[in-house]
Amino acid sequence: MSEPHSFFLRATISPERLQAFLQAAPRNAELTAAWLQWWNSREKYGDQPLTASDLQAYRCETNQAILEMWRNDVRTGTVVSYDEPTQCWQVGIVMASENYLEILPLLVFAQQLQDEKLPSEDDFALIYPFFWGDSNVMAYMDYSAPQAAVQSTADVPADKLAHADAQLTRMLDMLQQAD
Repeated sequence: MSEPHSFFLRATISPERLQAFLQAAPRNAELTAAWLQWWNSREKYGDQPLTASDLQAYRCETNQAILEMWRNDVRTGTVVSYDEPTQCWQVGIVMASENYLEILPLLVFAQQLQDEKLPSEDDFALIYPFFWGDSNVMAYMDYSAPQAAVQSTADVPADKLAHADAQLTRMLDMLQQAD
């Protein structure tokens, strides 16, 4: 049985642009060569081709509603934080999903942020087995570099993996203290 992978997103974004992003309606993604390359590089059950209809955004009115959907499901361990001095926005979902079709709307959400965030080499999104210690990476999105075929945590830049691990650990601690 597969175990849920964790989602972590780090983005540099001004308060005004973050507010605009959160109030915006989610948009579907376009099926591109990059999406197809990523999809075809994944080891998954079945050989279902990726189609444009698979790249649907969450059916929520706003991006804020997406975050609230995740936060309201206490089984996910979702924490969202924003540090205004550094303009660093972080989203952590400790128990996101182990299913590739289920993570597509989450990746569409993360991709939409590309248009709103400020340039920074530190920004990325990652879906990986943080909680379980496995090395299989479901998805890695580096906002400042061309996408590479990332299969395992060894393929993720060490500083970004360490940052995700540290922040998810901090977020998990926050959740446990809230209980």
